[in-house]
Amino acid sequence: MRFIKGLSCVLCGKSAPPPRSAGTCPECGDAFAILDVDFDLPRVAKSMTRESLENRPFNHWRYHELLPIEPDEEAFAWPVG
Repeated sequence: MRFIKGLSCVLCGKSAPPPRSAGTCPECGDAFAILDVDFDLPRVAKSMTRESLENRPFNHWRYHELLPIEPDEEAFAWPVG
């Protein structure tokens, strides 16, 4: 996950390093203490330019830098919906 710096709890703010499966904060033990994805936005901005977006398919992988999963060639062929 090259565009993700880490995960942080929305309640206590503690960090969890990637790749950790999405879920709740192990520190809080609260069902509402979800982990938020911290993106490396300067790196995203360098990769997701107007020019690069023009050449991408019109599906959810168009913005793959902002998805918390790694794309692969097989997954790019999956239909949306």
